[in-house]
Amino acid sequence: PLVPEYIESRRKDLIKIREALEKQEFTEIEDLGHKMKGSGKCYGFEKISMLGHRIELSARQKDILEIQRSADRIQDYLSNLKFE
Repeated sequence: PLVPEYIESRRKDLIKIREALEKQEFTEIEDLGHKMKGSGKCYGFEKISMLGHRIELSARQKDILEIQRSADRIQDYLSNLKFE
């Protein structure tokens, strides 16, 4: 029962990342990526952890393109998840 809530929270995080990217608030993006990196493994979503880590590192480097790519990949991944 916690998984759908977790997924919805990650969707909200992606919105926050995109908003922060528009304002170039890289510290916020780094924090959100770090949170995804840590929580993904706990819920069994290794891909979210890996891409969250990539977002975290890209935010430190202010690599806008890589942040966008990683956020898009998470969005695609979340869109294709099925729950029973």
